[in-house]
Amino acid sequence: MRCPAPYPVRYSESWSSLAHVQQILMVSLSKVRFGSFSCKIKDMDLLYFARKYIWWQPPEVAVKDRHRVIAQVMNLGTFEDVQALRKQAGEMALKQVLREARPGEFSERSWNYWHLILRLSQLRAVPPLPVRRFA
Repeated sequence: MRCPAPYPVRYSESWSSLAHVQQILMVSLSKVRFGSFSCKIKDMDLLYFARKYIWWQPPEVAVKDRHRVIAQVMNLGTFEDVQALRKQAGEMALKQVLREARPGEFSERSWNYWHLILRLSQLRAVPPLPVRRFA
């Protein structure tokens, strides 16, 4: 029996053990802190996104930097994953990730898209991408 998931699940995925299923079913909500507000997002969802979009680190390590996971989904995510993230985290969290964006996290296309979708700027007034500065 499959656990209902807020994100798309491929039919080819199989549960490796009963312990894994129990872990997913018993996962509790944790608070994600962004500046002055918090949003609720399930750890299992962040693990799913980390496993899919942070390929250079183990998912358990990647989840510790929630900002990075959310930014990576916003930059590279499929439409379904982005909609699931938007529903789980909320627009305030996505806006905060854009405000606190680090150099190199977003492509120019994603940067412009999210500023317009989240109504952070007008069409011709999107701020420039963050730039790395050396001392």
